[in-house]
Amino acid sequence: MATAHHADLKEVRVFLSCPDDLLKERDVVHQVVQDANSTWAKVQGCHLSVWDWKRASHSNLGGQEAQDEAFRQAGVYELYVGLMHAKFGTPTKRGGSGTAAEFEQALYLHKISQKKAPLLKFFFKTAPYPLKDASDLLQLKSVFDFRSQVNAEGLIEQFDDTTAFRYQLAISLMRTLSDWNSVKSEPICIRPTFLYFVDHFFLEMLRVDSTSRGLASDVMLAAKLGFLMAGQVSVSASSFVESELCKQVVDMFADVNVVGRHPVIVNGRGENFEAYRDKTVSHRQKRFSGHYRRQDKAVDFPAHVAFEPRKESATDYILRHWVENFSGGEYDADIEDLARLAGCDLHGLRERWQKLPELLNGMDVIVPQVVPVLFTRELKKAGVLAILHRIINELYFNSIQSEFDYSLLYGLPSLKATFTPKSTCSMSFLDVRRHLESEGVLPTIESCAMADLEQLRLSPSWQSQMRKLLLFSRPS
Repeated sequence: MATAHHADLKEVRVFLSCPDDLLKERDVVHQVVQDANSTWAKVQGCHLSVWDWKRASHSNLGGQEAQDEAFRQAGVYELYVGLMHAKFGTPTKRGGSGTAAEFEQALYLHKISQKKAPLLKFFFKTAPYPLKDASDLLQLKSVFDFRSQVNAEGLIEQFDDTTAFRYQLAISLMRTLSDWNSVKSEPICIRPTFLYFVDHFFLEMLRVDSTSRGLASDVMLAAKLGFLMAGQVSVSASSFVESELCKQVVDMFADVNVVGRHPVIVNGRGENFEAYRDKTVSHRQKRFSGHYRRQDKAVDFPAHVAFEPRKESATDYILRHWVENFSGGEYDADIEDLARLAGCDLHGLRERWQKLPELLNGMDVIVPQVVPVLFTRELKKAGVLAILHRIINELYFNSIQSEFDYSLLYGLPSLKATFTPKSTCSMSFLDVRRHLESEGVLPTIESCAMADLEQLRLSPSWQSQMRKLLLFSRPS
């Protein structure tokens, strides 16, 4: 915490990560930071502090327990400094070693925050190291493999001894802190948030009442949070056309005041764009749970929406991967379960599964159309439908993420959905909501008018929350 003599300076936390064979270099980091705080760091308006597991409480813990505690205690940090020589470390559930896991976590946060938080540096010591036994050789091999990974990210610096390291670290910290000062004024945000929970296909699969107050409340809050975290939200074009709930969410962003971008991205096939806008074409055709269909005939994309064209339709992607995954044996267990639940011939089901694309004859790929093709009869057994729902849901959302790397908020309680699409950045809606409740900022978000949402997103209070929320993110 800031003391009286540096209360007006910006606190910058440095996460120090290294194996146990670099104790002298570890001390150098603390010394360089101490020197910086009495000299050049003040000029840059900052005060540095080092988070070091070896000097933290509970550092006597070991294994995975220690790794989890390290991440919990470290919390939010602005700079990451990694060190390595000849020792790689002990494997953990999170990575090849504690240091590797810490680097991968920092690199992940760096990437999903659009390279704003934290900034990273990794130093490798190049001095010769006497190998005593085969285990030393294995450790050294792991170091070289890891070094290649770090080098691919362009983050490597080298040093021979502690004297050289002291100088290089001081210069590197000075430059990195200057870089941090240049980006700290820019808002931290993740990739656009894909609002898959308003997707018509997803809602139809779950047979959810899209008019329920509980769902509407969860969806509106999740859409707000998605925008606050990313500055943009995304939906599929077909959902905007066919889901009244999706249209309501998109329409509420019309009041959001942004500069240089659209608050909503709609993705879909380019050739369908004009068809969606064609007032002579009806978009009311019934398919399944027609309850979700838009009631208007013409579709207009408003000024606050940007259209992002897809190269491949979801149907084409699903059918292509349906066969590819079948050939790879990924559906073997599912097909066996389906044959058992449906009481049908396994061999015949496998043959029809492989020929499904040609058997559908250009129909949309949805469960009610797939069921009679696969089982040669209508079948409404819950277990059968659940398996097909999961497979087609996964392929459908994979088709979107294959072209657009969107972030996700998952786990809306009103949906009771066990399926979560894949994404390089996912956050639990419940975790985010609980955190914001504990911080006392949830009422502000819930009551914030859409016209003021961008102002809230850019505020220092929300940017502080974003650094904390990044810690809740993980690939799904």
